[in-house]
Amino acid sequence: MPQDSLSKNEKEMQTILRVVGYSFFNIYQVNLDTGESRNVNPNNKNDDVLGFETKNWKDIFADLIVNHIHPDYVEAFKNQYSWESLQQNFNSGTKKMELVYLSYVPIFCDYQFLSGTISFMNEGGRFAIIATRNVNENIRKLKLYQQRDEKLQAVISALSSIYFSIYQVDLDSGKIEILHRDSSAGNNEKKNKFFYETNDYEEIFDFIVSNFIHKDYKEKFAEKFSLENLRKSCDGNKKKDELVFLNSTPDNSNYEYSATTALFSKHHGRKVILASENVNNHILQQFEKQEKERKILQNLYDAANQANKAKTEFLFNMSHDIRTPMNAILGYAELLKKNFQDKNRCDDYLTKIQSSGEFLLSLINNVLEMAKIESGNEILNEEPCPVEFILNEIEAVYSEQFKKRKIEFSMSMDTKTKAIYCDAIKMKEIYLNLVSNSLKYTHTGGKVSIYSRELPSDKKGWTKIQTTISDTGIGMSEEFQKHLFEEFAREHNSIGNRIEGTGLGMPIVKNFIDLMGGTIQVKSELGKGSAFIVTLPHRIADLKDLEQKQNTEVIHNFSGKRILLAEDNDLNAEIVIEILKEYGIEIERAEDGIICVDMLQKSPANYYDLILMDIQMPNMNGYKATQAIRRLKDEAKNKIPIIAITANAFAEDKQNAFDAGMNGHIAKPVDVEKLLEMLSEFIKS
Repeated sequence: MPQDSLSKNEKEMQTILRVVGYSFFNIYQVNLDTGESRNVNPNNKNDDVLGFETKNWKDIFADLIVNHIHPDYVEAFKNQYSWESLQQNFNSGTKKMELVYLSYVPIFCDYQFLSGTISFMNEGGRFAIIATRNVNENIRKLKLYQQRDEKLQAVISALSSIYFSIYQVDLDSGKIEILHRDSSAGNNEKKNKFFYETNDYEEIFDFIVSNFIHKDYKEKFAEKFSLENLRKSCDGNKKKDELVFLNSTPDNSNYEYSATTALFSKHHGRKVILASENVNNHILQQFEKQEKERKILQNLYDAANQANKAKTEFLFNMSHDIRTPMNAILGYAELLKKNFQDKNRCDDYLTKIQSSGEFLLSLINNVLEMAKIESGNEILNEEPCPVEFILNEIEAVYSEQFKKRKIEFSMSMDTKTKAIYCDAIKMKEIYLNLVSNSLKYTHTGGKVSIYSRELPSDKKGWTKIQTTISDTGIGMSEEFQKHLFEEFAREHNSIGNRIEGTGLGMPIVKNFIDLMGGTIQVKSELGKGSAFIVTLPHRIADLKDLEQKQNTEVIHNFSGKRILLAEDNDLNAEIVIEILKEYGIEIERAEDGIICVDMLQKSPANYYDLILMDIQMPNMNGYKATQAIRRLKDEAKNKIPIIAITANAFAEDKQNAFDAGMNGHIAKPVDVEKLLEMLSEFIKS
């Protein structure tokens, strides 16, 4: 119809349709009496944007179903857009219907989400106005929002397994949104209901502080999470803040440790996420760990104090025990000078001086032995030995002492094996220590017995020897038995305090037995005596090996050999010179390391066969003197055997000697037999 022939009302309608038409690409007017259909959108120059050739709605509908509507939406489309549905909805008085569906749009060559609106008119005939617009972009955004919301819900769901409450607070408005709250966080229905009756953060905050936070933490909680402080933290560019506090349990009967974490953001206004979790088990585990560590430190502290106390007592005892034999040595030496013409007295004094000296040496050896054990340098040197050798040694050493003390002493053995492999020196020290204790702590008229028996072994070629040393002595308290094998241990009683010793004998015994893979049991009762039961495993030895060892006799003959002795102490030098002269050795002495090196340099090649080198000397010590000798150009001199002969007797001293280039190490006071054995090793006949 030409525009000029339109009435004013029709022109106004055209204008309205044109404005509305910008939002719709098709606006159909369907005559519900005739089925005639036409597109009344004045903005659409084509009669039909979908390219329909027919003007009948039934045909248009059929074409839409076949060629455009996505299969998933066909049923819903039929329920609203079929001719029958249009008639039925008009007759029922329906004014308007809407449907969003997927339809194939040729100009996009793809399916698009369309929104169709059907309005019914009953003016000048029965009509249905069907308007269609493209909402694909809106649906896409909606789906993105839904996906984001689903992801957010998934995150919140995952976090809810950790946090019993998650809140979002808008710091600008002061409003709070509950993202998650576990109803078990408080089983009081009234209290739980309060959280959903208001969205004002300050009201909820005051409610939480009043009803859930332990009194000792209310102030800290308020300082951290009040709205004012949250705003300050956010404005101060804090990313995170947290607090551990005591929170009421679900049944309000107790308090448990909880932790609230605040996460700040200013991307879309000032906001904070407040997430709270129960950390009671974690905190209690930390407390338990700290308590264990405290107890360990306390035990270490107590042990250190005990060790210091024991060492103080040890030094006190050592001072007393060293002074006792020293007093005897000096006293008898003075008597010896006054009575040197009385041979019987002199012999008696010399015997007592030697006995006191041997005891003094045993004290020092015990200290050195423990040092060697603690450094981990103790090893076994096993050789074939007769089974009865230990009892023979004990009888040889102590039989006379038992007689003098009028103590009844008995020994017996029940073994079939004749020879075993063992470290004879350490075995001797074990049993002599135990028998010595029985002798010390048994009164005159008492009894000491030793019984050895053989036990079967589950290892082929091995046996077990169990030796019981029992006495009728003073015995030990149960409390002291717990500390018997500790270093420097000594029971304080009227008798024990008068007994000489370092308190190292029993620890040495225990360490040697452990080294041999054996066991020691102690049975004791105060006033009734003690019994020590030692069980040791041994490899059975061949009797031929034992006979060969017993028949081996070392003959020391060093006639014509010359040794250079570096020793600054005149007495020590005199002792060594006199001892070695008896074996045909010529001795020349240097008073310090410098003189020693000089004498070697000036001597002809092979003039000296060996050097005995003291360590602590003035001007140049033994280590430096050895290093200087090893640097000499003359090969015959720089390779001369050098043996340390020194009071530096600890394991590290021995290693230092080897590190300096020495070939051997002998501790003072000199064990003559050991010295001769070492000389035989390095001096060629």
